[in-house]
Amino acid sequence: MNREAGVMGYPTSDETPTPNTTGWVSTFSKDGAKGAIYFSWATSAQSVRGAIYESFLKHGGFATYGFPVGDQAPLGPKAGEHQNFKSVGATEPNTTFVYSAATGAWPVSNANRDKYAAENWVNGWLGFPTSAEYPTHNASIRTDFEGGYISWNRYSHTAIAHKPNDRTTHLRTEVGGDVNGDKRSDLITVYDYGNDTTGLYVLDAKPDGGIAEPREAWNSGTRNFDAARARWAAGDFNGDKRADIAALYDYGDGRNSVFTWFGTPDGRFTASRTPLQIPTGKWDWSKAAFLAGDFNGDKRADVAVVHDHGSGVTATTTYTSKADGTFNAGLDSWRSTSGWYNASAQYNVVDSNGDGRSDIAAVYFNGTVETALWTFRAKADGGFEAPFKSWSATAQAFQSARIESTGGDYNGDGRGDVAIVYDYSGATGTHTFTAKPDGGFNAPLASWKSGDGNWWASSSGAPVSGDTDGDGRADIVMTYNYAAGDTRAFTLTSRPDGWLRRRTRLLVRRTRHVVADRP
Repeated sequence: MNREAGVMGYPTSDETPTPNTTGWVSTFSKDGAKGAIYFSWATSAQSVRGAIYESFLKHGGFATYGFPVGDQAPLGPKAGEHQNFKSVGATEPNTTFVYSAATGAWPVSNANRDKYAAENWVNGWLGFPTSAEYPTHNASIRTDFEGGYISWNRYSHTAIAHKPNDRTTHLRTEVGGDVNGDKRSDLITVYDYGNDTTGLYVLDAKPDGGIAEPREAWNSGTRNFDAARARWAAGDFNGDKRADIAALYDYGDGRNSVFTWFGTPDGRFTASRTPLQIPTGKWDWSKAAFLAGDFNGDKRADVAVVHDHGSGVTATTTYTSKADGTFNAGLDSWRSTSGWYNASAQYNVVDSNGDGRSDIAAVYFNGTVETALWTFRAKADGGFEAPFKSWSATAQAFQSARIESTGGDYNGDGRGDVAIVYDYSGATGTHTFTAKPDGGFNAPLASWKSGDGNWWASSSGAPVSGDTDGDGRADIVMTYNYAAGDTRAFTLTSRPDGWLRRRTRLLVRRTRHVVADRP
């Protein structure tokens, strides 16, 4: 390397053993630029210098990346340099530092490095790296690049390359319940990690109705639970005043089971107990709606399935809960003879008549004719009466493709109401249908509406109702996935008349930072 006249310059230290004593290192300086030569019997003597050496030291040095493997080498056709490293104990290089004048030098390691190589390194669509790896809120290790990012999940063990504006709404299912027993409803997120791997997150409600940053409450482990094969619901199944989670799971061969996760005093969830086995062929899982509520009024949540058998024949089956949170055998109750299709309905669980039993409120779309609200009143045994209609409008006035519905007691009168979140193409608004004493619903009250161009339904998660601020009235929480990759959670708090207003939001960036703020 031409001694002191070469790129390394003069030595600035004696030769010293590396921390694990498997090699030696000497440091150098050339016109103020630092460098080092590392030696091991496996890699021989290799130099590290300039921006790559500075980045190497900044992000963990030898303890993290081990020995250099080969000298720095130019890239092509793009201008830049790269150098491989092999951590102690590794048999092959597992980190590559990549440098360009515009982006600097950054390490790409392990599974993210393998995925980067599969995408053709700097010459692929990802371009040069712009960060070292860092942890995210969805149990992943992420590395950023000019053209996007790569994220490796520690549970699914999969590395996926993303565009900067990739949405994650389709990977999340959100439900609500008081997980930590503080009498405020929290947001619970089911996250599909891919590779048949699932995580549960809780965003705790704060006294002002906002929510805290997400925290992991359970994970399935690799290839142990496929979130895409489950329908999810939340309720207090064992009566301990903490929310639990249930999932109706499809094995793909006609078999279904109900899995349950129980809330714990520390605000997490225990692993699922032995699932409830559903008789094979009882329904087509793809045409079934899964609901949770206290349908028999015993202060414990039950689960119910509304199952569509085709040709307009639809039926309900209730599985009431036992004191330990497991479920009794199914109780079949209502069954239509014709004219009711699950694909045309959105179901919400509310105690619409205030009798202490949860009912089912359905927003039903009758083709091009009408949009209507129907109520299935619960009976003392947990079954359901035949539904009755209390409100309707033309299908043009309330278009099915623009509606997401949710249910809760928004005016605090002890009866559960229904809210519709309506897509106005770039703006979104809410309509509240307060409940009548018979369980039917009044005409809608229009309340909150975003500004034009400020809220696109395609980027929004499903609305989730619950009393987030503990004032005795239900509020609505919605997540919003921005084009830049950030996700925000917004709370619409309720007034005594059932009117909804936006009060707080939480910003969850796709970095390690979480910021809570107000609009």
